[in-house]
Amino acid sequence: MPLEIVLTLAGYLMFSFLLSAMLVRFAPKTEVARMSRKHFYFFPFVPIMIAALFLALALKWAFVIGVAYPFRLIRRTFEILSGHKRRRRKTYYRY
Repeated sequence: MPLEIVLTLAGYLMFSFLLSAMLVRFAPKTEVARMSRKHFYFFPFVPIMIAALFLALALKWAFVIGVAYPFRLIRRTFEILSGHKRRRRKTYYRY
């Protein structure tokens, strides 16, 4: 195996070990930190899990900005133009 690959893997393992330890130290109540304490051998996957978490948050915000806001704008525009509030699917029990 070439020396560059060995050094890269060793650096990644050291970085992920330190990241896992710092995560458990400074954010002990997070799910990733709890899993790291319970299953220590998962420490090489901690950076990947954190990256997946940030990706999920970015996708959520992309959905909110790309889909939810335009629909909210369309609903509000309809209410203004029609002069009436929209009817809800569920009726509320008044008494």
